[in-house]
Amino acid sequence: MRARLAALALLLVAVVVYAAVARPLRQQQSLAADEYRRLRDERRTQQSRLAALERRESRDQSLAAAADAWSRRDVVREARLAVLRTLDQASLRDVRLGVSRTNTPAALASVKLTAQGDFGDVVHTSGQLVRPGSGFVLESVRMSPRAEGVNLSLEVVVPGARP
Repeated sequence: MRARLAALALLLVAVVVYAAVARPLRQQQSLAADEYRRLRDERRTQQSRLAALERRESRDQSLAAAADAWSRRDVVREARLAVLRTLDQASLRDVRLGVSRTNTPAALASVKLTAQGDFGDVVHTSGQLVRPGSGFVLESVRMSPRAEGVNLSLEVVVPGARP
């Protein structure tokens, strides 16, 4: 009988300890975990916003620098030469290039390029033309499959305001 009373007393002590200590700590731990998840999600959101702002700022600085460089020279000539330098390194066929001044206030020149080539060459060349710092901004690109490769139709502009 004493053993049963001792066991009952130990059981009551365990219930009291659980109710007084373990249960509140478990609730506190659950609240802390929820707060941690909320803060982690908020940090991720803020980091993605910051990354987007940094990309936008970098793009704007790059465009501003390119526009400054282009506006100091004969824009049409320089744009044509820049495209030709890129095309010299490409393996494209049936290339047609048109460069002209634009009438839009946000662009100094417009470039229209059509060509044919292997898919890899077409993608690489179009990527080289509009890479950051090139001075060109992509307006439109169209690639259509052909039996002998891919047709490329590309339009880019030189951004900037007229002096």
